[in-house]
Amino acid sequence: MWHPFFFDSHNSALKEKSSANVTKTIKTKQEVHMQNASRWVLAGVLGTSTAVSQAATLEERMAAFEARASAAERRAAAAEQQTQALARELQQIKLANPALQPAAPAVAPTVAASPAPALDERVAKLEARQLSMEKPSGVGHLTDGFSFKGYARSGLLINDGLGGGRGGPYTTPAGSVGGAVGRLGNEDDTYMRFDLSKEIYAQNGTRSKFTVSIADGVESYNDWTATESNLNVRQVFTELDHIAAFKGNPVFENATLWAGKRFDRDNFDIHWLDSDVVFLAGTGGGIYDVQMNKGWRSNYSLIGRNYGDFSEGGVDADVESYILTSNQFFDSGQWQWMFNAIGAKKNDVGTRTNQAGSTPADSGLHSMLANHQKDFFGREGFFKTALLYGQGLGAQVKDIGSDGELLDDA
Repeated sequence: MWHPFFFDSHNSALKEKSSANVTKTIKTKQEVHMQNASRWVLAGVLGTSTAVSQAATLEERMAAFEARASAAERRAAAAEQQTQALARELQQIKLANPALQPAAPAVAPTVAASPAPALDERVAKLEARQLSMEKPSGVGHLTDGFSFKGYARSGLLINDGLGGGRGGPYTTPAGSVGGAVGRLGNEDDTYMRFDLSKEIYAQNGTRSKFTVSIADGVESYNDWTATESNLNVRQVFTELDHIAAFKGNPVFENATLWAGKRFDRDNFDIHWLDSDVVFLAGTGGGIYDVQMNKGWRSNYSLIGRNYGDFSEGGVDADVESYILTSNQFFDSGQWQWMFNAIGAKKNDVGTRTNQAGSTPADSGLHSMLANHQKDFFGREGFFKTALLYGQGLGAQVKDIGSDGELLDDA
């Protein structure tokens, strides 16, 4: 790009330089014109060389622009076109470097009242601000990874005698017989449950998650129900997934380890009837999502429960049961086979009898075959079918291992 170099031909310094090279011979008008033309050509070449060298780096280009803009006030009308060309050049530089764009909207270049700050200082400030924003904080915000989930209901039922009505999903105008009508509007208690979770990520990518679930339910309509409250910590457990030690291992790479008191992740129910299809809960530990192959994943857990303390006469009969669970999912989770082995060694101790006066079982088996459809016969929704079998302590097929009163032949 040519940047003509303008100068005052009457400058005394140039006159002195010219007078040193001129003889006393009077030059013709033609010689004067030729010499002036040579000076303009030389000035143009010098101007072009200067512009090229200044454009070598961004700093030099910006400095050259600021110098030329400061001198624009003293230029003649012919220099106005040059100033506009330089303004377009600066705009292109700014568009190519968004970090150099000013906070205020761009306006036409004007003459600077004072020299602009050096480019390196401006760039250094921008880089310092960017570094401070990108630098990770040593302490994360307390709400990072925090989640809250909840469920609550509260109902008031009045019978025809202006007394307290009785409700439930199986209560109908004809009584508590016949087909269920569901829970909505038929439950006269106040129940709430909320889950609080906190996720933390380690530098190696491992994620830990802590969850606590609190629930309460009362049938009183009063505002103060502390003496009737059943406030309870239903779940408190922790999970680990994306475990760094499992990376690259196709079997365990997507697995989740857990420990604590919890509901099994893969329980399912008919919620509008408040009826479980299968419910496994207790205190223990396990692993989810062991990828046996592309279409087959497995869950394994060991869960403990208590049946009570029946110790008498120095006989230790604090009865606990243990449930060893294997849960297999095939065909991308469409088919599920669950198997549970239940053992409660002290449940048949001599001092222990059930409500019927019989000796309860000390072991049991439970199994379920389920099909999970992701649509409702081609329409939006889902559809689940389950076939369950239980024996001994596993005969309560909906609530696995929860009933310690069952007999061996149950």
